[in-house]
Amino acid sequence: MENSTSCMDNKHCPIHGGWGDWGDYSGCSLTCGLGKRYRERKCDSPKPQYGGRPCNETNKMDFKYCREQKCVEEIPGSGSADGDGSGSGSSGSGSGSGGWEVSGQKAWSDDEDY
Repeated sequence: MENSTSCMDNKHCPIHGGWGDWGDYSGCSLTCGLGKRYRERKCDSPKPQYGGRPCNETNKMDFKYCREQKCVEEIPGSGSADGDGSGSGSSGSGSGSGGWEVSGQKAWSDDEDY
């Protein structure tokens, strides 16, 4: 016996597509700051057949916010406690005068978990 229902004139009835289970979430899209984890599902429970409608593609992907750690950046040329603010250091090296580390700007509480 076949998986589809028989219709008139020995033709198969349309089978509309249905969503399968969600896959696992991906890793966080950013190593620091607010990123996203994605997951997707397939239109295979059942697959559309015999002219049946496919699943609505807007429901294929899902995401949730994530944060691995806070971002820290060096601001070149911002001066130091004993410097003149001329900014003679090099960006990202952590050496020279004219820069220090600051936490990135955030519009949410540090206590929130994602």
